Amino acid sequence: MNNKLKPNIFLICAAVLVVVGIFLANMVIIGSGDIFGMVMIIDSTKPVINVEYPATGGIYVNVSQINYSFVEDNPDTCWFSNNSGTTNQSYVAMGTNFTGLISVNGTNTWTVYCNDSYNNTNYSVVIFIKDINPPTFANLKNLNRDQNESFSYDINASDALSSVDSYWLNQTANFTINISTGLMTNITNMTEITVYWLKVWVNDTLNNTNSGLFFINITDDTNPPKINITSPSASMSQSDIWFNATLNDTGSWCAVNWSAGNHTMNTTDNLNYYHYEASMSDGTYIAVFYCNDTSGNFNQTNITFTIDTSSGDDGGDDTYNPGGGSSSPGGGNAPGSGGIEIEFEWKKNFTEEEVSVVLSNETTEKVVANKTVQVREKRGVGLKRKERMVFSVSGSRHSIGVVQMTHQWAIVNISSDPIQLNMTPGTEHLVDIDGDGIDDVLVRLESIENNIANLIVEYLDTELPSPCEPDWYCEEWGPCVDGAQSRVCIDINECNTSLGKPVTMTDCEGTGCTPEWECTEWSGCVQGKMNRECTDASGCGTSINKPLEEQACGDWSIYVIAIVIAAFAITLLVYFYRGSKTKGMRK
Repeated sequence: MNNKLKPNIFLICAAVLVVVGIFLANMVIIGSGDIFGMVMIIDSTKPVINVEYPATGGIYVNVSQINYSFVEDNPDTCWFSNNSGTTNQSYVAMGTNFTGLISVNGTNTWTVYCNDSYNNTNYSVVIFIKDINPPTFANLKNLNRDQNESFSYDINASDALSSVDSYWLNQTANFTINISTGLMTNITNMTEITVYWLKVWVNDTLNNTNSGLFFINITDDTNPPKINITSPSASMSQSDIWFNATLNDTGSWCAVNWSAGNHTMNTTDNLNYYHYEASMSDGTYIAVFYCNDTSGNFNQTNITFTIDTSSGDDGGDDTYNPGGGSSSPGGGNAPGSGGIEIEFEWKKNFTEEEVSVVLSNETTEKVVANKTVQVREKRGVGLKRKERMVFSVSGSRHSIGVVQMTHQWAIVNISSDPIQLNMTPGTEHLVDIDGDGIDDVLVRLESIENNIANLIVEYLDTELPSPCEPDWYCEEWGPCVDGAQSRVCIDINECNTSLGKPVTMTDCEGTGCTPEWECTEWSGCVQGKMNRECTDASGCGTSINKPLEEQACGDWSIYVIAIVIAAFAITLLVYFYRGSKTKGMRK
């Protein structure tokens, strides 16, 4: 072999040894130190990050921390941003939750970024709402009302970020308020001249609460009641006449007088008064109505009317009886308590098949007069004056018929025990036919056309139970950590609603329980990982700020071998370089 080539061969070998040394220095051991079990790992997979609290779309009273989970074999660092990465803060080891954060009232967009030890980066975004503002009242004002006057007052409130939950009052002896709508009404006659100071509260679904004060000034009623005569009209075609008047204030009595003398009028609500007079003669009359309200204020008014039965209008007269609905346990006047029974002969009796049609026989629910009822069958019925339809309820025979009718109103009679409904188109009444305290039918006067009263009769099942009312049970508040504490509240009745749910997260003062983490020494490096155990000496029952218990590692012996090989290679290079130079000089 040519001696000139020997130094070059040695140089090539030395260079190979240097490359091998560098290669070994960048290898990661996954075996137990055996260099033949070593594999180079190239990690290009991004960490999987999932923010668990707060929840996207959630509405909270306060949020001061972020809890997240991750999936990553080589975890490194995470950081947090509240402005989509424009500025970053709170760098922590991957797996450590972020605490002591400050959220703003309104919409918050928070991002958690994480990278692994190979600098693969990923992120997770959560958008939530912080609501610390209570609802605001829209129309709270002081009220003036007359003595004995009935009234209603709609208290309105709104909430910009969440929604209004419920209303309540401090004064429930004289007033009531609808917990959901805020409609307030009086439940007594307010006979006392005084000033009622009322406080009303409203809260939202996060239990942010607002309140307001207002008064209702009850003044001495010196105004006479206004009397509105609704019947008779100036021209009558029937001899059976209803005398009807409506007051704008609570009345104590009303009477009507014409040539036949003075007649005390009946009432069911002290606002609508009526008197029935049968078989009046043709002629012209002056009817004078006299009324007193409960404060002793008196008023009177009159009407002149003419009866002419020669027109022969068998559809009824033009009177109107608003006497309070029915003479039944299902809705109004029973005979002997102000109601009136009219004796007459029915012209025609029909079966259901002859005069009605089934509109629906599917069981449905509906709310009528604040009652939830089940409708098992719905029928359309068309009846003329003095016609009735016979039907059965629970095996008992009953009937529904039209006693009297004009183009504006109809008197509907339900038997066996006579029950009379004074109805105008669009009105409806629940009726307890058999007096067992449960409504049996719902009657609605749909329209009056061509002297036919078009009725809707709905046969009912028993009244449904009252709506579910939640019964909230809450656990004790958890520890105060970073200015916040939480608890769990459940509805024992399982009503599936958040109505009245107590607050489950709140701010707090003081540090409360502070975790004190104590960790064992790291274990040896086994298959690229090392472990340790960390426990909280304070026993706070939280994982906040818990140190890492596992991390990636490598076997440093490979780096020692690589350095030795590299040093040996450099020594060979120097040796052969000097040898070749010395030989050259000898020549």
